[in-house]
Amino acid sequence: MVVGIGTVKVRPDVAIIYLGVETRAPEASEAAQKNAALMSAVINELTNLGIEEKDIRTAYLSIYPDIKCDTNGCVQVGYVATNTIEVSLRGEKMVLASSVIDRAVGAGANLVSGVTFTLSDELQESISDQALSKAIADAQAKAKKVTEPLGLKILGVDSVSLNWQYPVTPYPFRAEAVTSYDKGMQVFPGESTYTVQVQVVYIIG
Repeated sequence: MVVGIGTVKVRPDVAIIYLGVETRAPEASEAAQKNAALMSAVINELTNLGIEEKDIRTAYLSIYPDIKCDTNGCVQVGYVATNTIEVSLRGEKMVLASSVIDRAVGAGANLVSGVTFTLSDELQESISDQALSKAIADAQAKAKKVTEPLGLKILGVDSVSLNWQYPVTPYPFRAEAVTSYDKGMQVFPGESTYTVQVQVVYIIG
C-alpha cells in the first residue's frame, strides 16, 4: 500500500457569524415579546447593511425559567428568552463581518457566540479536485520510486481509499463579553489548509 498526500491552501469564502438576543421578564410572554422586538431590530439593521434574508437563519430559540440561587436556596424570578441567529457572509460580503457585529450589538444583540470561516460548496469542490489530483500524483510517484529500481512495473490498482481533512476556522467570542465589546473589532479569515490522503494498493509485476 502506498499513501499519497495532496495539500491545498485556500482563503475561506464564507464567514458565519452567530448573534443572539437574551431577554428576561417576570412572565414568559413578556420575555418573548421583548426578545422578538430586539431581534426584529437586529435583523432590520442587517438587511439595511445589505444582508439578504436567505443568509439569516434561526440557529437556537428557547424560553426557560429564570432561577436565582443564594444561601437560602433557589427561587424562580421570571423567564429568560433566547434567540440566536446564524448570519452567512459570502464572497465579497465577508468584508462586512465587523460591521455586522457592530450593527447587531448596537441594535440590541447581547450574545455574540463566534465567527466561523468555511468554504462555499463551489470552492470546496474545486479545492477537493485539486487536492485529490495532487494526492494521486504523489502516490503514483512514490510507487514508481519503489518499483522501478527493482525492475518491477505497476500493472494496475487493487484498491483505493480516501481520507479528507476539511478544517473549519473558528473565531470565538465570549457571549458575556458583549458588554465590553470594542466597536470596529477586525475579523480576519486567514488561510486554511485542505488535505486528502489516498491509500492505494497497486498490482505490480
